[in-house]
Amino acid sequence: MRTDQRKPRVLCVVPRGLEGRGGIERAFRYISQHDDAPADFTFLATRGDGSRMGSLLIFANAIARFTWIAATRQADIAHINLSLRASAYRKALLWGIAKVFRLPVIFHYHGGGFDRRVHEKKLWIDVTKYILRRAEGVIALGERWRQVFVEEVGVPAERTIVIYNAVPDFAAGRDLARPSERPLTIFFAGEIGERKGVDVLAGALAKIGVSQDWRCTIAGNGDVAPFARTLADAGVADRVSFPGWIGMDDIHAGMLNADICALPSRSEALPISLIEGAAAGAAMVCTGVGASAEINETGLTGYVLPIEADAFAQAFSELAADRGKLATMQKAARARYLERFTFARMLERLGEAYALVLDAKAASRAGARPRAAA
Repeated sequence: MRTDQRKPRVLCVVPRGLEGRGGIERAFRYISQHDDAPADFTFLATRGDGSRMGSLLIFANAIARFTWIAATRQADIAHINLSLRASAYRKALLWGIAKVFRLPVIFHYHGGGFDRRVHEKKLWIDVTKYILRRAEGVIALGERWRQVFVEEVGVPAERTIVIYNAVPDFAAGRDLARPSERPLTIFFAGEIGERKGVDVLAGALAKIGVSQDWRCTIAGNGDVAPFARTLADAGVADRVSFPGWIGMDDIHAGMLNADICALPSRSEALPISLIEGAAAGAAMVCTGVGASAEINETGLTGYVLPIEADAFAQAFSELAADRGKLATMQKAARARYLERFTFARMLERLGEAYALVLDAKAASRAGARPRAAA
């Protein structure tokens, strides 16, 4: 057990840096702005958001900085955010450097689809499993992911800790009741494409057509043309807006205004946009991929559905017709956020994860058995 009570120095590897557009970047951007952060962080980007050549240059710089910080003992822990495909190779190299300099590593897996059969014979899967098994700690974004890591990957249970993503409570002190007389308002925030299921969302809205009074905002980066055509062919293009990529303040404003936060994804770990929707007191309509069902619960906070346009269209129509049911789900969504996804809870759990890793390191040096993760 450590007796040093200073904050640990954590070298945190974030793929696109704190200004990146992904959910994990948003999470650590929030952390970096918080006075009660559980560590003294140094953030390091490994790929950026630019061209392939630009990403290679960023990674080369990351290797140099990571090596220098590890070699000069400027960090107590390397917190490495890990995702799919090429991320496994980049992070395996950093893990190897950390091992050379005896810098303990905690992996934070945030890539959806790791457990999908389509990936099971890929080399990056084998690399990911190899480094996860050998890390001093693994953060799972939900109980579902912890089960995958322990039972299917072989990560020791005592090295695995569940930490849910979180967002600041941007809705605190607000009246979150929505007007029942207005059109049903649906909000989507994320990458515009098939991975996030925008084809399913557009198909659902086309199926509803003009039979219900609704409006939808689809915010994010990506090619909107095929989805805009689907909506135009159905005669509802005027009900849907595509504002492009928007900042956090605008995302929060959209969630606060929305009746429903929609996310028909095919692949997720634990989506930040659903947590933002819950924080704003919006009902949620999503698929059950990753740990999404640990945010949203069918019949309580919204609907968890198969990846089918018909299912989403039916859910939207039901909630448009029954505003009392919608309001009950909205209140339950807000309660779920306060119970499980507050920023204070995430910071507390991060502190526990870092203590777990440092305790394991101290126990290893002393020849004792490390304590198990909670």
